Amino acid sequence: MPDRIIFHIDVNSAFLSWEACYRLHHLGATLDLRTIPSAVGGDQSRRHGIILTKSIPAKKYHIKTGESLVEARKKCPDLVIVPPNYTLYSRASRAMMEILKEYTDTIEKYSIDEAFLDMTGTAGLSTWCTSSPSSAHSSASSTPSAVPMSDQCTPQMDPVVCAHAGSHRIEDPGPLPEEIDATWKTETEYRAVCLAFTLKERIRSELGFTVNIGISSNKLLAKMA
Repeated sequence: MPDRIIFHIDVNSAFLSWEACYRLHHLGATLDLRTIPSAVGGDQSRRHGIILTKSIPAKKYHIKTGESLVEARKKCPDLVIVPPNYTLYSRASRAMMEILKEYTDTIEKYSIDEAFLDMTGTAGLSTWCTSSPSSAHSSASSTPSAVPMSDQCTPQMDPVVCAHAGSHRIEDPGPLPEEIDATWKTETEYRAVCLAFTLKERIRSELGFTVNIGISSNKLLAKMA
C-alpha cells in the first residue's frame, strides 16, 4: 500500500488577507492592509471588542489575537482596525474550496480557512508535474473568484513546507529531474511538492491571497509542517 500524501492548506492571516483583497479590487483602495499595522476585530466606533487577526507589521508591536482593542491601541496608536465581514469571509472560503475540489475528492474542511486534502493516488501527482509548476496549470479550467486578483494585490508568496523533506522550506522545485536525488525520498514526494507549489500559485493568482501547505503522511504532521 503506497504511503499517504496529505496536504494541510492554511490561509495566511485569513480575515485580514480577504479584507485587503476585497478592498483593493472592489472598493478602489490604494493601501494594502497587509503592508501596514492593521487588524480585524471589534466595533471601532464603540471602541469595543477584541482583535480577531492582525497583519505582520502589527505583530512588531506585540499585538495579540484575542486582546481588547483598547490594549492594542495602547501598543500602536496608529493601528488601522476594520470590522469583521463574515459574509465576505464565507465567500472567499467557498471560492478556495472550489479550487481544492479540482485536485481531490477527499477534502476535510477543518475551519473557514483550513482544509486537509488526501492526495494519495490522485491524478495530479502524475499529470500536473511533468513540467515546471508555473506552466502546469495552463490546461486547467478557470474558477470564478470571490476575491479576484488585481494588479495592486500582489502579496509575496510564502514557500511550501514539506514534512517529508525534513520540514525545510522550499520554493519552485522545477521540472521533474531525471534522477531523484537525496533531497527527495521518492518521486511521489517530489511530485507532491511540485503540485503543492502549483496549487499555492493558483490560489494567489486567481483569488489574491496566499496559503501555506504542509505535506506529510498524516494530518497531524501535515498541520505541524
